[in-house]
Amino acid sequence: MRFAQEEVQRLEVELTKQEKLHQALEDEKNKANETIEQLTKTQNSMKEKEKRQAERMKELEQDIEAKNTLVKAKNADLIKASEKQYRLEQELAFYKLDAKFELLGQMPLLDDEQ
Repeated sequence: MRFAQEEVQRLEVELTKQEKLHQALEDEKNKANETIEQLTKTQNSMKEKEKRQAERMKELEQDIEAKNTLVKAKNADLIKASEKQYRLEQELAFYKLDAKFELLGQMPLLDDEQ
């Protein structure tokens, strides 16, 4: 009977150890599950943020493309206007030269008239 009591006590101690171990493992499992849940939420949040950033990037790229097109068109118009201004300045310079020669009472001779 003494042997049986010692065996029962030993088994009770072992059972207590196993219960503590089981509880510790259960706590660790719960903590791991909470961590996984938090990481999943964070991951989903990051994916959503990345999606919004990609959409914003696309919008900005389209905006830049539209502005580049506008700048190219305005640049082409500016080049045309500059060329026209240059031609008009040349023409004005020739008119001024002609006017000076007319004031002198003499027209310059052209190569064909010589």
